[in-house]
Amino acid sequence: MIDSAFFDSLNPAQHRKCYNFIRSRASANDAILTSGDERLKALPHHQRIALHDMLKHEAAFLEEFAPTVVDLVKTPGSTRHEIATTLQTHYPLLSKSFYLDRADVLWDLALRLMVHYGRIRTFQTTDALEQMLMETDFGGDVPAAWFRLPFEEIFIEFGEHRGFPITINDSESGEHIIEGAYVMSGLSLGKPGRPLVRGFDLIIFGSPVGKRTALDDCFIHMGLPINDEEKPISDVVQDVVDFYASQGDFPNKHAFRPVVEHVAKVLVYLGTKDARQHQVAEGSEARRRINALKSPAKREKAQRQAARLYDRIVVGPAELPEDLAGGDGCGSGGVRPHVRRGHFRAQAYGPQHSLRRPVWIQPTLVGKDRISGEVAHPAYVIQ
Repeated sequence: MIDSAFFDSLNPAQHRKCYNFIRSRASANDAILTSGDERLKALPHHQRIALHDMLKHEAAFLEEFAPTVVDLVKTPGSTRHEIATTLQTHYPLLSKSFYLDRADVLWDLALRLMVHYGRIRTFQTTDALEQMLMETDFGGDVPAAWFRLPFEEIFIEFGEHRGFPITINDSESGEHIIEGAYVMSGLSLGKPGRPLVRGFDLIIFGSPVGKRTALDDCFIHMGLPINDEEKPISDVVQDVVDFYASQGDFPNKHAFRPVVEHVAKVLVYLGTKDARQHQVAEGSEARRRINALKSPAKREKAQRQAARLYDRIVVGPAELPEDLAGGDGCGSGGVRPHVRRGHFRAQAYGPQHSLRRPVWIQPTLVGKDRISGEVAHPAYVIQ
């Protein structure tokens, strides 16, 4: 039900627009709930919430009834907190009527708007990179200063086929595979008595794969302040984990360290000299083809097919190095071949070796010759 005070504030034309939004949102929601397409459940969060033009309808509604909020969303650097607060302050009746005047609901709205207006850039790691990073540690000389985003707000999708080994739980929908995380730059409250520090807003999403509908996902939210830029990344992550561990009622704390460390590994990998990445523009290309179609029936069919396509930057090698691929089983002599873990470290370079850059010593299979009779390849260093 629309709050009567909000409804009374509208003119007849706005009444129609308001009800059109309510109907279109309900129709889109029903279409998602009744869809049996398993491929839609495997889409990342930002694509699922845009299905059947859900974001398009909501954005059009807010452009009409909350233009100041939309202007703020389009302003680089604005945060979810600022967007939510602006809606509450400038449009209290709207905030109460449609979003229950609840901070968590308004923060979710802010994220949806940031997605719709192109604030979020998507990175998808390859399955090969996922496996290699799982076998990689941080050296003690890798500073928190290297935890930096290539854009202000990003979504990192963990692999092509949802293979991240940690799950999170929801009280209603049960166990969820982790699909990835939003990471958004900003300022954060540091230690007591200190000024604001560089920090990040992280939202970890559990996938609806295996659930009833594409909307049956879950998420956990956490902040990551960088109080000391020179402190090792592993120690900064541990500080955050310890903080949330002290919050007795905070759910899914078991996922914090593996997820934040994994995000940090992806970011440090992107900073290495020879990191592999390439742009995939499936969504943009599909939209161009659809716009060229004149038949309404063909356009509708093409739009349904295009729902599964999206733009992203694919990061990492397409395949595992030869020495890691197919390295199962025991070798001769009773000694089992094993993976020697990789690690990130800081490499000195420049005048008098005064500068530092990240290098990745990749994991490698030790004892491959015991499997195939070949000499194992040495670790490959990406500088």
